[in-house]
Amino acid sequence: MTGEDEVDTMVHIEAPDFRLVITDVDGTLMGSVGDSGAAAEFHVTLNTFRRRYNAVWVVITGRTLAEYERVANMFESPDCRPDFVITRSSRAHVFSAMGYRPHVQLTTAIRFLSRGDSRQVKRTMRRIRPLMLSSAPSVRVVTRDEGGTCYQFRKAGDAQALVKAVGPEAVQCHGLKVLVHKHEIDVIPVHYDKGYCVLALASFLSISSDQILAIADGRKDLSMMDEGVARWTGCPANAAPELRTLIHRRSGHLSRRQHLRGVVDIMRSYMEGRVDPCGDGVWHQEDEVRQPWSRISVKRMDRSYRYDVVIASLGAYAVLAVLASYGLVPGKALILLPFTLVRWVLDLF
Repeated sequence: MTGEDEVDTMVHIEAPDFRLVITDVDGTLMGSVGDSGAAAEFHVTLNTFRRRYNAVWVVITGRTLAEYERVANMFESPDCRPDFVITRSSRAHVFSAMGYRPHVQLTTAIRFLSRGDSRQVKRTMRRIRPLMLSSAPSVRVVTRDEGGTCYQFRKAGDAQALVKAVGPEAVQCHGLKVLVHKHEIDVIPVHYDKGYCVLALASFLSISSDQILAIADGRKDLSMMDEGVARWTGCPANAAPELRTLIHRRSGHLSRRQHLRGVVDIMRSYMEGRVDPCGDGVWHQEDEVRQPWSRISVKRMDRSYRYDVVIASLGAYAVLAVLASYGLVPGKALILLPFTLVRWVLDLF
């Protein structure tokens, strides 16, 4: 790839007015094993970023606080610490002279938002179900392992038309997604813990999504990159394909450097007003990939399919009973046992 090709992938943007930069830990701040200069470069760049925009740095991780503190020295320094650390994707902490201490107000705000939205997701899914089942004949209902529901239609046009009606129902829930793929509609509760953290932070700091930069690498970080959560996004080169796809579609910055050096590259790119939404310079537009909720287990079907199964079973048994009554198949007594029991009951009356 030539230098000219690399320049062609860059997109110029107006320098945003950042107030909050959010990073993940594993795979983002951690992972640069043997790269002793990465941490120093990160400290200089982050401090420059914070001074320029008067921005707050927040780390959100699924680790416990004790686990975080054991690895924090890989990317922290006395003059470069996060303003907040949110562990277990819900428990906020702030640094003090005694180390990290709980921040009760922010933790309460995160949990209040999370629980309220979770209740709204359940109510919305209950409202959507009757709408789906009454919309078209023979709608098959498939329950996914992760708690979502897939509605399968016989015609792709039915699914395309109905998703327009269902979409507004789900928009009000952060933790619910409605996806349409050919003749199927997926209504899926999604892992949104880190998204709730960012939303609560934005409210706590009185800032908008246009002032937030989110940097992460994993599938569990997808909610942080949601359009209604953080306007500006980026990921290192080692990021998961799903995250890279989302950031590409949102015209964020796909760094060509990994882990901590990728974070440095992302912050520098935004400060320079030039982002690269392609990363490697060539983006392969693939067919729509199903979301990671693709494993399914059929647990129940709607009435039309149940009737089909019952009628087919009765027809098969009737044919078998006729053949048994003429001695054409073995096991006559066992096959005709239901008829014998019915006759016995009738004789009692």
